[in-house]
Amino acid sequence: EKIELLYKFDKNNLSETLDLESAISHAKESHPALKEQEYMSKSFEKAIGIARADRMPQVFLTSNYQYSGWSDQFKPDKDEWSDRWSASLNLSFPIFEGRAVSGKVKQAKASYQQSVLLLKQVEENIVLSVRAAYGTWQEAVASLKSQERTIEQAEEGLRIANLRYQNGIGTQLEVLSAQTANTQAKVNYTSAVFDYELAVAAFYRAAGYEPNTSGVNNDE
Repeated sequence: EKIELLYKFDKNNLSETLDLESAISHAKESHPALKEQEYMSKSFEKAIGIARADRMPQVFLTSNYQYSGWSDQFKPDKDEWSDRWSASLNLSFPIFEGRAVSGKVKQAKASYQQSVLLLKQVEENIVLSVRAAYGTWQEAVASLKSQERTIEQAEEGLRIANLRYQNGIGTQLEVLSAQTANTQAKVNYTSAVFDYELAVAAFYRAAGYEPNTSGVNNDE
């Protein structure tokens, strides 16, 4: 059965380099994990003000309106209906709270400081991941270029083996060995292409970008 390969790889993209500094800058500004921790830190900061609010006086305004009717009939007459309303205003002030508010404020401040330190740790881990992914990409590029040279050497070895066999100098075993070496070199190259594309995708993910492998034909 014929299999159509939809993937296309352009080795000319190897001349394009990933921008490490731009990726780190983008990660610090837009990485989802960092954004999540920033919102968490802001919520802990707001909690300090909420804890302090327990020292403030509280005002409660309530109102009630009632419209009712009574009758020994199923439906009361018009003059059997009445309405009334009431309102109340209450003011409370914490005269003695046993330093409970102070304890809540200190606890909120401690939680906020912890969230700030965790935010810094998350940022450092993200930057470290971006740098590690960049190093993996560099290794993948070097491996891919090395496999390209290996294919060139294997093809040249196959050409020489065929030429020797045609001239009666070499043997068929030499040709078969050269063919095997050439096939293995192409297999290794395909594996190196896979590692390269995986390294590119891992770099974009570490930096918080959408994965975007250069060799994929999006039209297909």
